Amino acid sequence: MKAVLDENLPQALAQALNALAAHDGHSVKHVTEIASRGTKDIDLFKALADGKYELHLTQDHHHRKPIERKAIADAGLVVFVLSKSWSSQPFWIKSSQLVRWWPLILEHAQRMSPPAIFRIPWKIQGQGKFEQLKL
Repeated sequence: MKAVLDENLPQALAQALNALAAHDGHSVKHVTEIASRGTKDIDLFKALADGKYELHLTQDHHHRKPIERKAIADAGLVVFVLSKSWSSQPFWIKSSQLVRWWPLILEHAQRMSPPAIFRIPWKIQGQGKFEQLKL
């Protein structure tokens, strides 16, 4: 699976996840490796579709605007949005929690028929539950 982290997440985190994900044959890039900083979300989703990316992880709430939901659908993406509680966490704590979530994110994304949007809560409970958001 080809995944990309949005520019609101550290590039170092994308690099670390890429190194870990390679163990299972997956890849992770930071959005700045694909598009310029500040690229409009609609253009970004098109670039991700062109690059055959399947998973997009972000702290932005793309699902709020109908035009962005349509762009996600057109790109055939599975998007995971970190809940607001993630934004207040320090870098190392946020990074370690995302590494804990990563196998669950991949497993969930592989079972889904794109397009879809899910919210990732801060705490992992049981097998890890995602909230599906309106597309």
